Amino acid sequence: YIQKNFPEKNMSDKLIKKYEEEYSKYLGRPWKKQKGGGCFTLLYDMGVDLGYHECKEDYSFTARRFMKDLWEGEDWECFYDSDNGTLDVDSLNVFDLLLMDFTGKRVSHGAAYIGDRYMIHHKAYDVSKVEKIDTYIPLIRYVIRKKNV
Repeated sequence: YIQKNFPEKNMSDKLIKKYEEEYSKYLGRPWKKQKGGGCFTLLYDMGVDLGYHECKEDYSFTARRFMKDLWEGEDWECFYDSDNGTLDVDSLNVFDLLLMDFTGKRVSHGAAYIGDRYMIHHKAYDVSKVEKIDTYIPLIRYVIRKKNV
């Protein structure tokens, strides 16, 4: 058996390792049955720590309030709305927030885009982690970003 070298997979492994090292402080958080799934607490903690936003509060209790306050009161704008077309992943900026609909009813999950088609997030019943964005694209309802970034 001869193992073939697949440059794309090697590059992907290197990127994941890079991002896991860079964001290690936010990875591996256990699921604690928290309302909001932990994802919005993760976004809050990252945003405040890394300085890409200054949230007034932890928005983990309601995604709706999280979006409304960010858009209206904290100088964010809706960069993408799934009602208006297909998401061009190449147009995403680092720390754009990806707001997803896992239920088919409302925004129920959030992630931070960290570059190179990767995001960091914390799904219910799982630990926080870095993952490729690709399988989540159909679930992304909105992308919001800080104005003038």
